[in-house]
Amino acid sequence: MVEKSSPSGPEDAPFTGEIRQRLDLTGALCPLPVVKARAALRSMVPGELLELIVTDPLAELDLTIFCDQTGHELVSCQPVNGTEAMRVLIRAGQRPPANTI
Repeated sequence: MVEKSSPSGPEDAPFTGEIRQRLDLTGALCPLPVVKARAALRSMVPGELLELIVTDPLAELDLTIFCDQTGHELVSCQPVNGTEAMRVLIRAGQRPPANTI
């Protein structure tokens, strides 16, 4: 599993907002995609985008539930061409209190 964090580039133009962080979570299984997303989102301001590349078949469901419970928005979840991976975009919402999910 490789974690990468980088600012947005021109390839992100189709989305409304800049991608603030990118995490390649290829090979990471539950609960790691949610744990890593939660940690990244805590350092982001509302409206910023987090991009995740995931291969866990349950990651979309887990991240959807996580976003619903914490006030973040799952913007999209799309397959990465020619791979088993999914590209997930999450827009940061208001920061939840420290004792929540």
